[in-house]
This record gives sequence, structure tokens and C-alpha cells, in this order.
Amino acid sequence: MTRGSSARAAAEAAAAAAAAAAGNNNNNGSNGGAQVAFSLRPGHRQGEVISMNTKQGYNHWKLATEKLDEELYDCDPEGFYQFMKVLGSRADKCGWTEPDGILSIPTGENEVKSLITDYGSIEYDQVKSYESSFVSQDSRKAQDTAMLHDCIMNSVSKEGKAKLNVNEELYKFGRRQGGACLLKVLIRESYLDSNATSSMIRIKLSNLDEYIVQVKHDIGKFNNYVKVLVETLRARGETTSDLITNLFQAYAACSDQQFVKHIADVQSQWEDNEKPLTEVQLMDKALKKYRLLKDRGVWEAPTAQDAKIIALEAKIQRLTNGGKSKRKDGKESKDGKKKRQKKEKPKWMFQRPKDEDLKKPREWNGIKWWYCSPDTGGKCQGVYRVHKPSECKSLEPKGKGGPKKGTGGGDDKVDVTVSQATIDSPLSDVNMEDEDEIMGGYETG
Repeated sequence: MTRGSSARAAAEAAAAAAAAAAGNNNNNGSNGGAQVAFSLRPGHRQGEVISMNTKQGYNHWKLATEKLDEELYDCDPEGFYQFMKVLGSRADKCGWTEPDGILSIPTGENEVKSLITDYGSIEYDQVKSYESSFVSQDSRKAQDTAMLHDCIMNSVSKEGKAKLNVNEELYKFGRRQGGACLLKVLIRESYLDSNATSSMIRIKLSNLDEYIVQVKHDIGKFNNYVKVLVETLRARGETTSDLITNLFQAYAACSDQQFVKHIADVQSQWEDNEKPLTEVQLMDKALKKYRLLKDRGVWEAPTAQDAKIIALEAKIQRLTNGGKSKRKDGKESKDGKKKRQKKEKPKWMFQRPKDEDLKKPREWNGIKWWYCSPDTGGKCQGVYRVHKPSECKSLEPKGKGGPKKGTGGGDDKVDVTVSQATIDSPLSDVNMEDEDEIMGGYETG
């Protein structure tokens, strides 16, 4: 074996020994005889003061104090739930929610509550009493509460800061600021933190069938609204026992009949004790069905019965409109009905066509017109008609063909003929009102 090979072998052996020693230290919690304090993250080592002048200390401070979200919080009720959720995640990463952390508030003998999750049942005086015990010390807790203060201030808008700054004396301890007291002030400013809050929440939970209509039956938005109410009630140390009943009542008010039937089936199984069901499970089932119907494009689609009703209503509307005599120009006739403006007839309709064009139709008003006269094989007296000359049938108008009663003969007979075109079905497409416009045209002299 060469000298180089021996050196590499020795190095590998040393590395293996170091790895084994590290593994033993990790497993046994010891390092050279010294006990190692276990933590999931560096920030969780509560008793260890952070050296802010080191790179590691600076990085920890930067992580702990940067704003929680791009959209700053206005300290309003609408964004309160989301703000507390994001802040809780940051607090967990930094170790502030550990059993001995700055947000674990002693509220009685052997009783500790979290200011993140139990904020509604913790009094300001309890927070202040706990924070006063360490905020002025040169300790890790003092560092943590200062970082919590900076984190909150970096995460609220100008409007939010204005609400907090007017109460600065509630979270300021000499030259230092307390993050826990600041959070309690923010909670107080963000929503009505009083006994009336519980009553308001319970009223809202009992009126869920009205709220689901307000959000236009959006099950996702509705479920989130319910979760916020329940979480707010729980934070005050209270619960609701009739939530599942209120949920069934609200879902039954939805506009989609397939969804309503699905929820009714779930309710029947629950009432018959066929399947156990919690409020969370019910909301999950409702959301899955809602998304399924939306993805299929059939959410709020009319049922077969609805379609029949819609068709019937449309038919009635058509019949109703068909019975009215309406005119385009909006003018009214003597009988109160609106007149429709007549279309101006073209000049050629008043002129005899050239011999070579006698039997050629002309088009006007969307239909074809033929010059009807004996010269073209018709019985009309040289006028344009909608019927072909070969199909012309002259009829005597009813009541005008014979002698008038009491006149004594047929000399008074009016020589008037009416083209069959005036009663043919094609005239229904001409869109005219009186005989003059229907017949139109030109009479030979």
C-alpha cells in the first residue's frame, strides 16, 4: 500500500468515527458528556439568549420580525381570523407558543392558555402581569416579546397602526415594548371583545340560512364564514350545540335542487343513526358536492319540472304578445292601438315593366313580386302581386259583388276584384297592415 493510499484510508476512518460519534450524540442527547437541549428549530431554545450581533442572530431576528403577509392588516373584523392564523404560524416557528413561551399566559393556578387560540378568554391584566415579569430583563423572553412587537407593527397598515398607537401606554414598559400586550390590544381593537360577542355569534349561527343567500349559495364562502364564527366562539371558551342543525337548515335553502336532495339524504341517514356525522364532516360533504356540480357545469341548472314550467311560461308569453296589435313607429290608431309605419314602395312597382321583363319577378320587402296582367297570363289589371300570374284567382269581395239590397238591380254592382294573394298564406310574411299596401303597384290606364 502506498503512502497516499494509507492517508486516504486514515481520513475515511476518521470521518466514519466522527459520524458515528455524532449519531450517538444525537441519539443519546449528549455531546462529550454535556446534555444537548433538544428543539425542532433554532428559535425554540427558550433559555438561550440570542446574540443579535452575529449572523445567526441577525437571520433569526429578520425571520421573526418580517411582515406576515404582503397585504397589511387594518385591524378590522373581516381580516382578523386570517391574521391570527398567520401570526400563529410565525409564533410556532419562533417558539413563542412553547409551554414557557411569551404567548403562553398563566391564567390561574396550574393553568396556562395560549394568546393565539384562547384570546377571548384571557384578560388584559393577565397578559400584562405575565409580560411584566420578564420584559425589562436581559433575557430570551425579553428578546422574543420585542420581536413579536416588531412583527405585528410590520404587518399592520397605517390605519391599523393608528388604532394601536393611541393605546401605546397599554403595551409600553419604560423604553421597551411588550409584544404580548400589543397583541391583546390588537385583538381588542379588531373585534368586539365583550360578553356581547358571544350573543352576536350565536345569533349569526342561528341565521345561517339567511347568510347563504347573501353569498349567492357559494358553499366555499359559506363554510369559511361558519368556521370563523365557531373559532371566535371557541376562543372565548364557549361552544355551540346546535350547529349541525343550523347547517342542515342553511344548505336546504340553496337554489340547486340536486345539492338540496343530496344534503337531505345525508340528513336522513344522520337522523336514523345510520352514519355518525360531525359538523366538519357535513361541511366537507357539502363542499365536495358543490364543487362536483360546478365542475360539471350543472350547478343551479333547471330540473325537468323547471324546464317544463319555463317552456309553458314562454308559450303563454308568446300567445299574449301575439294577440296584441303593435306598430313599429309607436303611433296609435283611432282605436288606441299603435300604428306601424308603412314602408315606401319602390318606383318600379308603379311602372309597367319592359316586354322582355314582363314575366320576371322583382324582389322587395324580402319576397318576390310578379307583374300580374292578362299579358303575363294573370287576371289582375296590371299590378305587382306576390302570386305568380299563372296561379292568379280573382274573387269577388264578399258583400260587394251583387246588387245592394233595395237598389233594384245589378247596375250598381261595383266592379272590384281581389287577388287570391290577399288571402294566401304567403302574405303573412309581407309584414303589412292594409289592402293598399298589400296590393301595391300599378294599374294600367
